[in-house]
Amino acid sequence: MARAHLQHMSDTAERRVIGPLGAGSVIAGTMLGVGILLTPPLVAAATSSQAGFYGLWLLGALVALAGADAYAELSAMLPQGGGDVIYQRRAFGPALAFASGTTMFSLAFAGSIAALAAACGTYQVQTLITAAGLDVDLAAPLIGPLTGARLVALAIVIGLTAANAAGARFATRTQTLLTVLPLVGLALLAVISLLTTAPAPVAELTEIPHIPLVDAWSGVYFAYAGWPAIVYVAGEIRQPGRTLPRAMLGGTALITALYLLLCAAFLHVLGRAGLAQAGEAGTAMVVALFGPEAGAGMAALVLMALLSSINGTILGGARVGAALFRHATVPRALLLQALLAGALVLSGSFQSILRISSLAMMVVGALTVSSQIVLRLREPDLPRPYATRAYPWSAIFFVAVSIGMVVLTVAGSDPALPLAGLVALAGLGLSHALLSRRPS
Repeated sequence: MARAHLQHMSDTAERRVIGPLGAGSVIAGTMLGVGILLTPPLVAAATSSQAGFYGLWLLGALVALAGADAYAELSAMLPQGGGDVIYQRRAFGPALAFASGTTMFSLAFAGSIAALAAACGTYQVQTLITAAGLDVDLAAPLIGPLTGARLVALAIVIGLTAANAAGARFATRTQTLLTVLPLVGLALLAVISLLTTAPAPVAELTEIPHIPLVDAWSGVYFAYAGWPAIVYVAGEIRQPGRTLPRAMLGGTALITALYLLLCAAFLHVLGRAGLAQAGEAGTAMVVALFGPEAGAGMAALVLMALLSSINGTILGGARVGAALFRHATVPRALLLQALLAGALVLSGSFQSILRISSLAMMVVGALTVSSQIVLRLREPDLPRPYATRAYPWSAIFFVAVSIGMVVLTVAGSDPALPLAGLVALAGLGLSHALLSRRPS
């Protein structure tokens, strides 16, 4: 018995291989994506002043920090791989945890991996190929539905899955490399823009289609998405009671500061009218500063940021898959996740699935933060290495905003897709409840 206990302690120590730098890179890299480049034009078109523009981004930061604060308490208290599945299972039981976990694994994680990989092939890699003077059209079909862009996307999914299969230590080192370069590059670009150029002249927004405020807010909300990424690998974090809260809150604060810096640079160089018409803010700013030939450099930075986000999503999604089933392993979950993402890449239907998964992420996030409230009431004596300072107001604020987003998403779009997602969530929970009661 003593030998078995010592072996268990040794195995646990070997598994906890991710330190503070790796943990912070998972948070920052998963958050940092194309959202900060695509959303600012929407916000500029939807708001009537710079105060409103910055206000929407600050509101998104407050929501992200409130969620990160709640997840920090839960992950430090229950430092096991799987994130939402672990917390909801403890608070609400296995049926709901299985439903939300399966939804997150099959739609949110695999769907995000497929969509981001497809974006790399369709836009960033194509831009770099064109800049190199090669006459290659990645949109052209190769065999059946397989295009060059989809082939690139599949290669990215396979390559980063293989990197994760080499172990959490190697995966987080890859994450650190992929995160630091675009993070530093974008920050330097913003600082150079602010210090070396005169402010763009103030101009009225004319002949720009009106963007509903709810669409702009949705873009901001998802630009900050990724702050819970580290909780899915909590079982592999060294000194989790200290590292997890610092990584969650520090990583979220770092990306918030970068987003506000970039937004200031976009407005400074392009002006609010120019930003509203930019389409993709980063490339528009670089072209305005350095000319069209500099667009390839921006594409390379964005490509690296996307690869970082994909790697972090693969890392976390596999742990959610492993936590769903008692005998599942991370390598098997990685394989299944890669197969799902690859199928979505080939089908091209991942955009519709992402609409459902976006709603699912909001519902799952609200349930997880609600589990913090349940566990505070039901198990107040559980050791909490980190306790949310603004509890319960931060939790109530996050849940209220998430529910509001769900309502606005359903009301502002074709209700068939989001309602199908909710029905699937309920069906998974009911199926688990029924199957778990069957006699063995």
